[in-house]
Amino acid sequence: SASGTALGAPSTVLVGDTATTSTLSQGVLESLAAGTSIDLQASNSITINPLTAVVSAGGVAHQLTLPTTGSVKFRTGLGGFSMQATDKINITGSGTLLIDALGASNGIAASNGPVTVGALQTTSGSITVNGTTVTLNGNISTASGVVAIMGDALLQTGAIAINTATSGSGASISFNNKLDGGQNLTLTAGTVGDVTFSGLVGNTTLLGAVTVNSANNVGINNTFKAASLTQTTGAGTTTIGGVVTTGGNVNIAANAIAVNAGIDTATAASGGTVTLR
Repeated sequence: SASGTALGAPSTVLVGDTATTSTLSQGVLESLAAGTSIDLQASNSITINPLTAVVSAGGVAHQLTLPTTGSVKFRTGLGGFSMQATDKINITGSGTLLIDALGASNGIAASNGPVTVGALQTTSGSITVNGTTVTLNGNISTASGVVAIMGDALLQTGAIAINTATSGSGASISFNNKLDGGQNLTLTAGTVGDVTFSGLVGNTTLLGAVTVNSANNVGINNTFKAASLTQTTGAGTTTIGGVVTTGGNVNIAANAIAVNAGIDTATAASGGTVTLR
């Protein structure tokens, strides 16, 4: 096993997992200096065990709190990355968060693996999650940091909210592959952040109600299936590039709307209204 102590100056923590298993305690990570960059690498898998911070010592229960202004990276191979659905990674400095289980492309291993996450939060840094599949069990938030979900995504446990505008003018939110799961999804990208759905949405499992609270441009680039679709406001252009099928209403408010594919509210259920404004 491997362990360490708090570092007094900005440094890099690197743990490599080859033929054996390495363990790094939550307390060591949480006590690192603010400028520390963290790069945890495993040729197979990284697992964050249930988080039980001592609240009386300033910790937060069910939360890994990292005060870093550097980058935080979890990079794995075939076994992927996993954490408890009820736990959270919170970067309270300005650092970025990368969870990458595509070992064949990240240089860590020869094979790719899945990712399962709970809640993720940064103060201002970006959040990127990359895996063969990405299972989302908690909310994701940043203060004007980009959020990119790079693998086939699944909304697994309850309603999911992704908010890149907790402060500031927001940042982009993207789903670069498929998106499934019978849960509600709420997206808030502010006035400058784009929302992009690149792959099939709800094709295997119909999504619940999808709501875009705010965005600049919104792009639906493939078939999109959900219980309903609502966009409250949009500073730019909303483009419907794939057929949108819902069991309820479609209500889109944006500065401009480009409809390049059909909108169907009758096939999946008894029918809903379509409002474009």
